[in-house]
Formats: sequence, structure tokens, C-alpha cells
Amino acid sequence: MIDLIRKQRYLIDFTLSSLLRRKGKNLGLLLVYTLIVFMLASIMLFTHALRQEAGMVLQSAPEIILQRMVAGRHALVPADYLEKMGSLRGVTDKKGRLWGYFYDPTVKANYTMMVDEARGLTAMEVVIGAGIARAKGIGIGDYISFRAYDGDAFSFQVKEIINPVTELVSSDLV
Repeated sequence: MIDLIRKQRYLIDFTLSSLLRRKGKNLGLLLVYTLIVFMLASIMLFTHALRQEAGMVLQSAPEIILQRMVAGRHALVPADYLEKMGSLRGVTDKKGRLWGYFYDPTVKANYTMMVDEARGLTAMEVVIGAGIARAKGIGIGDYISFRAYDGDAFSFQVKEIINPVTELVSSDLV
């Protein structure tokens, strides 16, 4: 038993003396390995966070979304397409969706504008993302204004601010 312990001690002593002979090289290798492990762990943490955010946001999303692309940009889908899609086998529910983009020159940001009929808002009420509320410094009950292409201003009362849990994808949503 004592011989085994002595052999192990000699092996450790030899290993340490070999490592100490090339301090710079071994320290450099340790630094490179540490950096590689840090980068891989950061990437894994970030992808896990993205998956978790996407899962929370897409819980109530439809199985299939039909969109039309013209020259690489979203284009309006004719209303009669909705009836044609409803006649396909396996389609249980169909619903039109109103959305678009709006550039706000005051904040220099693009907003995603979307109509949600399920919320039951009046024509002059909106729900905004937490990023817009932060950028404009507004809260629930305040008014937010948007300018149309012809210069007319429209004011809407903020009824709700979207939960910051889903801020990764809803920060710019109106």
C-alpha cells in the first residue's frame, strides 16, 4: 500500500516539475482552453435563451401562416385566398391578419403595427411593447401619436404595455 502511494507521489512530482519547466507554454494553453470553453458556454447560453423566448411567444401562434412575397418583400394577399385556403383538407380554422411596418422618425425606429381583434380595443386605443414605452417615456393611459404619409397626426391612448417577458420579439410591437 505504501509503495502505491509513493509511486503516485513520484508521478505527481514528475508531472508538476515538467509543467513548471514550460510555464509560459502551459499558461498559454490554459488561457486558450479557458477562452474556448467560455465562448462555447456563452453561445449555448444565448441559444437556450432564444429558444425559450421563442417558445413563450409562439405558444398561441397558429400552426401555419400564409404570406405572399413579391420581389423579396411582403405583399398583400387577396381576400379570396382566405376562402380557397379554407377549402383545403385539414384546415380547421382560417383568419385574416392585418399588420405592417411604420417608421417613427422621432425615435428613428421601425415599429411592427398589428391589429388584434381579440383584445377588443376601440379605434383610438393601442397596446405597445415595452421598448416603445421606454423609448418614448410613456405609460398606460398616456397618448402616443403617429404621422400618416400625408402628414396628418393620429393620437392613440395606451391601454396596455406588453409583458416584458416577451420583449425580445414584442419590444417594437404596436
